[in-house]
Amino acid sequence: MNPMGALNYLAAAMLALGACPRADCQQVAFTSRGISLDCPITISSFTETKAHGFESVVLSNDGELAVSAVYLEVTFRTDAGEETVDERRVTVEIDPHEAKRAIADLGDVTGLRQKAKSARQDKALAILSVKSVEFQNGTVWRPRGPAEGTLIDPPVKPPGRRDK
Repeated sequence: MNPMGALNYLAAAMLALGACPRADCQQVAFTSRGISLDCPITISSFTETKAHGFESVVLSNDGELAVSAVYLEVTFRTDAGEETVDERRVTVEIDPHEAKRAIADLGDVTGLRQKAKSARQDKALAILSVKSVEFQNGTVWRPRGPAEGTLIDPPVKPPGRRDK
């Protein structure tokens, strides 16, 4: 292989692995976090693609109620601060103590890199978390208080829903 071919091969390998050979390239790492120990859903794993940092997620139901939907949120963190950049309600039926993969299509990679570039940040972190959980019995779990608080509302009925 000639030296130029080796250099092109190395650059392609670095891009495939997420490394960037140019000085003006922004790196965005993707991770997940729990917002509370009492959250009934755990993000067990996620799948990244070139388009989305969170293409699909494996959600584990650690609670006692069957889940019908999970509201996911992506927070973008740089040295300049933190902000919510993406969110979506994902319909997924998960029985108690089971796990299921769901398509999320969150965390647009190109958009997040551009956002880091406009903020003049070389590195950034996209963090996926559970914002709320809807149960099949019509109740909802959501955290109460500041994001760092651990007080949790018990499941409550959504507005307008009546007992039968």
